[in-house]
Amino acid sequence: MSHHRHPKMSGRDINEANRISSPLEVFFDLIFAISLAVVSQQMSLLLARGEFSAALLSFAIAMGGVCWAWMSYSWFASAYDTDDVLFRIATFLHIVGVIVFTLGLPRLFQSVEAGLRLDNSVMVLGYVIMRLAMIFLWLRAARFDPLRRRALLANAAIVFVAQVLWVVLVFWAPPLREALLVMSLLGCLEFAGPSAFYRKWGAYPWHPYHIAERYSSLAMIALGEGVYGAVAMTNAIVELHGWSLEPILIATACVGLAFGCWWIYFLNPFGALLKKRRERAYSWGTFHILIFASIVAMGAGLQVAGKYVEGISKLSSGQTLAVTAIPVAFYISSIFIINYLSFLKWGRFYFIFWGAALAVLTLSYALAQTSVSLPVCLGVLTLAPLIVVIGYEQTKGYKPRV
Repeated sequence: MSHHRHPKMSGRDINEANRISSPLEVFFDLIFAISLAVVSQQMSLLLARGEFSAALLSFAIAMGGVCWAWMSYSWFASAYDTDDVLFRIATFLHIVGVIVFTLGLPRLFQSVEAGLRLDNSVMVLGYVIMRLAMIFLWLRAARFDPLRRRALLANAAIVFVAQVLWVVLVFWAPPLREALLVMSLLGCLEFAGPSAFYRKWGAYPWHPYHIAERYSSLAMIALGEGVYGAVAMTNAIVELHGWSLEPILIATACVGLAFGCWWIYFLNPFGALLKKRRERAYSWGTFHILIFASIVAMGAGLQVAGKYVEGISKLSSGQTLAVTAIPVAFYISSIFIINYLSFLKWGRFYFIFWGAALAVLTLSYALAQTSVSLPVCLGVLTLAPLIVVIGYEQTKGYKPRV
């Protein structure tokens, strides 16, 4: 147990060999997977009732909180993980905050649907617990890392002020529009403040291969949660109506779509690219919010498809297909954009593949507007990421910029 006592949190070696996610980080990700699953489920419920605006707004609020809390911890752990007792206790408190945050998600979605006042009190409590745990870790790192002390202290201070304002917002309980405005301002404060501090006084000594693995791990977990939710819905259809071609096609589409999206994500060695382009890592990591959100929204769309076949959705066949096709389009586009803007130099062929994938998604929607069954349309939709994969393999991959 001696190696779990209190070493100095002065920063890890950015060139450490064979750096991988720790068992604690894997456990941490699995807890966050519960939040992603609940967000997907709650979004699918609103979408199936035709509450598109409420679904999108609630989804944006929830995913913003989940992703930012996960990213903040992951970057810090990549730089300062000591795996001692204090670090483990702080991580445990962070996990408690995740659970509390997750318990408040249904109330958020319901209050936005009602459209009167935002009921985010439980979510804010969970979020504040997570951020207080991070403030403790930032202060501890500042004690032992003089090179980045000013940035760490400033980050802790600005986030603490933001938490006070989050609590004030809960007790103030303004109408929905005013609450959304204040939440947007607080979100910008938490996002822009740390970015400015680290640019001015020095960024974390994060490990490129470790960060790439952490992000890929959450992406895979999110894909798995989406498949699980859709397969569970398919199983409910089978229980009600027995085995038929429709649930088989839906389940196949779920797995095929997840597999294609997984393949696209791992087309490039992000660890090596992050090592060469450390200055672009912050934008690379932040842009992943769109990738994670797209994956979770895909899972919600597939659940809506199951509800449609089950006969408990108010959406038409075309609308049902659209709530899956649109997130897929965002996902594929996000992957292309994050690669192009962050690291890579492409020829015109890559934009052709991108356009071809979007064309397939458009075709699947057009088929859904006709008499073609929804499971068949989902099968066509599944081909979209495969087109990108085939194009990549045929051109022998992308080449990083020199």
